[in-house]
Amino acid sequence: MKILRLRNAAFIILISFISLSFISNNNDNISIEDRIIAFFYNQNLIPQEKLYLHLDKPYYAAGDKIWFKGYLLNGMTHEDNALSNYFYIELINEKDSVLIRRKIKRDSTGFNNMIPIPAAIEPGNYYLRAYTNWMCNMDSNFFFYKNLYIDNSIATAIQSNITYETGEEGEEAVIRFTNEQNEPFIETKIRYTIGNKNDHKTKNGRTRTDDKGEIRIPIPNDRWGEKGSFVSVMFNDETYEYGRTFYFPPKNKEFAVSFFPEGGNLITGALQQVAFKAQQENGFSCEISGVVLDSKGDTVTLLKSEHDGMGVFSFTPTAEPYKAVITAENGETRSFDIPQASPSGFSLRINHRQNSVIYQINAANDSLWNDSIYIAAHVRGQLILLNPVTAEQPAGMLSTDSLPEGIAHFLLVNKESKPLNERLIFINHPQESTWKVQSDKPQYGTREKIKIDISAQKKDGTPIEGDFSVSVTNNSHIIVDSLSDNICSYLLLTSDLKGYIENPAYYFIDNSIVRQKHLDYVMLTHGWRRFSTNNIDMPEIPEIRRFIEKGQYISGHIKNFFGKNAKNPFVKLMCIDIGILKEIQADEQGNFIFDSLNYTDTMTFKIQAKTKSGFSTVDVIVDKDSFPVAYNKYPYATEKEVAKKEYLDDLGDTYIYEGGMEITNLKEVTVTAKKKEVIRNRYGGINDTAMGIEEIEKKMPGAHNAYDIIMRMPGIMISGESVRIRNNQGAPMLMIQGSPFDCNAETLRMILTDDIESIEILSETSSSFMGSNGRYGAIIINLKQGEIQKRRPNPTLQVFTSLGYSQKAEFYSPVYDTPQQPDNGKKDLRSTLYWNPSVRTDSTGCAQIEFYTSDQPADYHIIIEGTDQKGHIYRYSNDMVKP
Repeated sequence: MKILRLRNAAFIILISFISLSFISNNNDNISIEDRIIAFFYNQNLIPQEKLYLHLDKPYYAAGDKIWFKGYLLNGMTHEDNALSNYFYIELINEKDSVLIRRKIKRDSTGFNNMIPIPAAIEPGNYYLRAYTNWMCNMDSNFFFYKNLYIDNSIATAIQSNITYETGEEGEEAVIRFTNEQNEPFIETKIRYTIGNKNDHKTKNGRTRTDDKGEIRIPIPNDRWGEKGSFVSVMFNDETYEYGRTFYFPPKNKEFAVSFFPEGGNLITGALQQVAFKAQQENGFSCEISGVVLDSKGDTVTLLKSEHDGMGVFSFTPTAEPYKAVITAENGETRSFDIPQASPSGFSLRINHRQNSVIYQINAANDSLWNDSIYIAAHVRGQLILLNPVTAEQPAGMLSTDSLPEGIAHFLLVNKESKPLNERLIFINHPQESTWKVQSDKPQYGTREKIKIDISAQKKDGTPIEGDFSVSVTNNSHIIVDSLSDNICSYLLLTSDLKGYIENPAYYFIDNSIVRQKHLDYVMLTHGWRRFSTNNIDMPEIPEIRRFIEKGQYISGHIKNFFGKNAKNPFVKLMCIDIGILKEIQADEQGNFIFDSLNYTDTMTFKIQAKTKSGFSTVDVIVDKDSFPVAYNKYPYATEKEVAKKEYLDDLGDTYIYEGGMEITNLKEVTVTAKKKEVIRNRYGGINDTAMGIEEIEKKMPGAHNAYDIIMRMPGIMISGESVRIRNNQGAPMLMIQGSPFDCNAETLRMILTDDIESIEILSETSSSFMGSNGRYGAIIINLKQGEIQKRRPNPTLQVFTSLGYSQKAEFYSPVYDTPQQPDNGKKDLRSTLYWNPSVRTDSTGCAQIEFYTSDQPADYHIIIEGTDQKGHIYRYSNDMVKP
C-alpha cells in the first residue's frame, strides 16, 4: 500500500535497531570491534539531512525580497542525494511568532524562491528558520537558523526610538515619537504593555507624550534585562494608528565561565589540558583573565582568553578542589569551581598536526588496562579509526590526508561499549581550488551589459563541475559580512555543533596556525550532538513522528461508531479550488492516505467517510499540518546590524517606483450600511432558478449541505444518488466555485450550507454557452469569499486547510538592449544586481553570466557558493568591476 512507501525510512530504522538489540543481547559472542562497526553501519542507515540557505545579501528592509537557494544535502556525505522534495522556511520575529511560512518544492534547478518582506513590518530583529519534515524527528538545534535585522524606510509617517535611563526607582524606557519632518507628537495618548514572550504576565498602562514627543515608562526590576522582555506601545489617537514593540537589552554585567577538560575528565597525577569559555548573559563572549588556585589558596597557573572568550591552560591535578578567580574585561571579578579530578579513569589527549593526528591515552592506575579498551573515531558517522589501546601501546597516529573534511569525533570505548572519553578535532583541507572570474571590460557605464566568465579548477587542474548560486551586490548599498556563516562554515562546522559559535566564517578565512589553534578551542568547548554515542550497544532510537516528503499527501484514520479502528472504510477527498475529487478505500486499521497531490499555497480540503457498507457512522481524524515550536537558538546582536542609509533610502524609492503604496498610518474609517443580497452569475448565462444564502436560510432552515438545498429546489429530480434537472436524461454540469465536478448526491453532501453564497439552476437552453458539457443543464454553486465559516461539528466530515508549495518566483533583472530602454525615466536603484540560484559549470569547469549595471557608480561584490557531485563544498567571494 502507498502508506508503506512513505514510511519505508521508519521501517529501515526499526530493522537497524532490532539488529543492534540482537547484538546487545549476545555481547559474549560478538567482539567489541564488531559491535562498534555495527553501530556506525546502522547509523548510516538513518537518513540525515542538512539544509543550508544562500541569501542574495546579508540584510534587508521593508518592501524588499529575500531571495534564497536551499542546499538540501545528505548530512553525512554532503552529496546532493537527500530524499526530501520539500522544505519549509519561516520568517520569525523576536516574540517567536511566525510571520511568514512557505513550503519550497524541489524542481530541476533545486530549491530556490523568495520571501517578500511586508511594507509595514516593524523594524527590529528577526530570524529565518528552515527545515524538512523529516528533520523534525531530530533535534531542532540542527535546523537552519539565520538572524536578520530588518529596517523600515517606507512606513515613515510615524517614527519612534527608545533609550534607557537609570532613575531613582530603577530603569526607565524613554520613547520618542516624531513625524517625517522630525517634529514631535505632543500630547498624544499612548497605551503600553510590558511583558515577556515566555509568560503571560503583563503590565498595562496609559500615558501622554510631552512637549518633546517623549514618554517615560518605569521598567519593573524583574523585567529589566530578562531575556524576551519587551514594551509594546500603541497610539490611542483619533487620526493615526501606530504600534511598535521594543525588546529590552540583556544585561551585560554578569558573565559565566565553563571549563572543559580535554577528553571530558580530569584524572589525578596526569598533565592535562583544560579549555574554558566565557560568556555574558546576552549569549556573546567576553574576554577574561585570572588565576587557578588550589585548596590552600596558592596559585597553580594563570589563564587568559585568546579568542572570543576561549583559551586553555594545563596543570597536573591532585584530588584536592581547585577554583579559578576570573576578572572580565568590564572589571567584574567572580570565582568558579574547576571540575574535580578523579583517582580512576582515563584521559585522552590529541595533538593535531597539519596532516596527522597523534593520540595519547593515560590511565589513573595500571589496573585499568586489564579491561579491553579501544579508540574509535568518525566523521559525520563515517568510521575512520578503530584500534585497540593497551598499556604497552597507549598512543598512535592517524593520517588525515584522505579523511573527509569536517569535525572528527574521537571516542575511548571500554569492553561494555560505553564511551569513557571524547574529543573533537577539525580536519581542514583548505579550499584547494582556483577560481577565475573575469569581466569582458575593465569598466562600465550605467545600464550597460556586463559579461562575466567563470572558471573553476581543483589544485591538480581538474575542472570543477557543480551547481552554484551567484549573487552580485552593490557595495554602496551592501556591506558584505565576512565573518557570519557561509556554505563552508555552516556545512562543515556550525551544522554539526549544538551550541552557538560566534563569527564561524572567521575560522575559514585562511589556514594559519593561529586560526587553527582558535578552531581547536571551538572543538574543545563544544560537544557533538547530531547523534548520540552514549551507549553503542543500545543507541537512542529516534521517535519517528514525521515522514520523508517525496510528494504532497493528506493522511489520517477512521474510527467506527464504537471508537475503534474502522475496517476498510471508503474515504472521499475534495478540494474545490483546484478541482480535486478522489475516493479511496482505507486499510483494515482505518488508515488512509491521498498521495501525489499537486497544490500550491494554502488550500481548503474536505474529507468525508463511510463504512464499507455505506453507513455514515464513522469519525474522521485527519493528520493536519503541524509545525515545530519556534525559538531562536542564536542570540541577537546587542548592536543593531543596521543597513547602509543609501540602501534604505533607495529601497523606499524603488518600492514606490515599482507600484508599492506608501504607508501613512491613517486610522481606518468604517462605513456601515445594510448589504443588499446579490446573486452572481460568473458565466453570463440566464438563471432559471437562483437562491442566495439569505433565502436559503429563510426557506430551508434544516438544510445542512448543498444536497439538502437542491433536492428542495424546483425543477430538480432525485433518484437514488443521481441528480437530474427536469426533462433531461443525463446528469447536469456541476460547477463549484468555477471548477467542474461530477454531479451526484455524494459530492453535493460535501458542500456545507455555511460555505454557500448562492445556488443557480440553468436549463439546457440557458447553459448552452457551456457547449456539450451543458447539454443536460447546469448547477452552479458559488461559495462565500474569505475564511471557512464556523459550523456545527460533524464527525463524518472534516474541513481543514493544508499548506501547499509556493509557486516559483523569478528574480527580475532589467534588460537594456534597445536605445530607448536605458532612458525609460524609471530609476534603477538595485542593491542586488544579479541573483541566479542555479549556475552550472560544465565539464570544463566554466560558466558565463550577464546582467546590466544600475544607475549608481559603485564597486560590485560577487559571491559564488555551491557543491559538486561528490559533496565537495566551494565558495568564491571578491570585489569586481567598477561601473
